[in-house]
Amino acid sequence: MRIVAESTVLAFVADVLRVLLRIRSAYKLDGDAFWRRTARIVEGADTQAGGFSVGPVGVSYERGRVPAEAPLGNLYEVVGEALGRLHAELGSPVLLHVNNLENLSEDDERRAARLIRDLRDFFLVPSAHWVFAGASGVDDSVFRAYDQAAGIFPEAIMLEALRADEVTELLRCRYEHLAQDGSPLVPPVEPRVAADLYALYHGDLRNFLRLLSDACALALGIEGISPLSAERIVAAAAPRYAKSIERRIGTTDFDYLTTVVRGTSAGEFTVGTTAARTGLGQSGASRLIGRLRGSGLVVQTRTEGKRVLYRAEGQVLIALGYSPSSQTV
Repeated sequence: MRIVAESTVLAFVADVLRVLLRIRSAYKLDGDAFWRRTARIVEGADTQAGGFSVGPVGVSYERGRVPAEAPLGNLYEVVGEALGRLHAELGSPVLLHVNNLENLSEDDERRAARLIRDLRDFFLVPSAHWVFAGASGVDDSVFRAYDQAAGIFPEAIMLEALRADEVTELLRCRYEHLAQDGSPLVPPVEPRVAADLYALYHGDLRNFLRLLSDACALALGIEGISPLSAERIVAAAAPRYAKSIERRIGTTDFDYLTTVVRGTSAGEFTVGTTAARTGLGQSGASRLIGRLRGSGLVVQTRTEGKRVLYRAEGQVLIALGYSPSSQTV
């Protein structure tokens, strides 16, 4: 399930019931009056009406749709019974995964916090386990914004970024799975090459996998297929990435970004080095870095005394043609 800006209590609970109905459908479990009523609550039901007369008019037939029943305070009991029944039918509790929290704006997070507060009792229904996935910070802004909800949620678990050897193993297992039926498989990217490129992304797995997907779509041919080298991946993706970044931040800031990053060997820079390379003053360089950080293109890495160090994100390095075998951007 997903939490979005428009999510309401009724919409969220309806999503829960839809998931439970889909689970039953996947296991081909027979329905009864309770499950048919549950389906009507969230989806509505098709109806057919027909008639026959002996008079001049012979047959009438009508097909319609009954709108979804409006829940009137009884959804808590419906969800509880549905989870209990499903637990008994499958012999195991249900794990419900709620996604998309990392994509909410500040205003959306406040609405999500109220939603979590209002749904508190639903999260305590037996036979269900809940996993919420989001970015760092959402724990405080959503789950601990109200005391009513804070007490039932444990501390958030921060997942560590995958190491390069784990990415290698991830791709190896994926290729092994794809070849299970005996079909010939040419790995689009060798795991060791992928691990080298992953190092540019400093743990940003989502955007790293997007790079592999983009590069394979652009560079793989039909004949003479062979695994892509890191250089070929970068060459295929760089023009598109550069154009996308320039559209997002404008030509001027893109030129500044290029000037700052080139020659750093994918290393770090400060406001001072940014000012020296671009010709901007200290305040102008500071504002530039602020804009680039706001666009997700630059991140702060560490501090040394009063010096704050930054580096470009992996997508920027790809856009500027950097590859692991390069010494400079």
